[in-house]
Amino acid sequence: EIPVIIKEATPQEMLELAIIENIQRADLNPLEEAYAYQQLMDEFGLIQEDVAKRVGKGRSTVANLVRLLNLPPNIQQAVTDGQISGAHGRALLPLPTPEAQTAAMNQVIKHELNVRQTEALVKNLLVEKKPRARVRPTLPPDLADLQGQFAASLGTKVNIEKSGKGGRVV
Repeated sequence: EIPVIIKEATPQEMLELAIIENIQRADLNPLEEAYAYQQLMDEFGLIQEDVAKRVGKGRSTVANLVRLLNLPPNIQQAVTDGQISGAHGRALLPLPTPEAQTAAMNQVIKHELNVRQTEALVKNLLVEKKPRARVRPTLPPDLADLQGQFAASLGTKVNIEKSGKGGRVV
């Protein structure tokens, strides 16, 4: 004897239940789980919160797994193969290009970085890539002299900002 529950369901509900049952298996890798969540959202019009409730996980867990689908295919394959974890993959997402993400992933694998170290690496790469602050255009000598006179008369810092035909004194 085995306990059995018989449940009547429409074909759509049966498909949804089958997907949810597959998700709850313990042997799924992060990308398989992410694809299953995405399938639930696409086919049944669910939002992440609905998916999370139906599979018994937190919304942020579902959101973080689905974000892995934004990784380039080679990094997704590295996650599937177990070369890097899903958390490593998420840490690479802020990098602007697939090439930058791949280069960072190669460093993670080569140096066996943990997730925190990977996040620090990404942060450093993003800081390096930011353009340098633009240098303010210098004022013409006559306006620079006028700015100096205002500062001396008022006893405070004064800026003259030129724009188009006019400008302003700050």
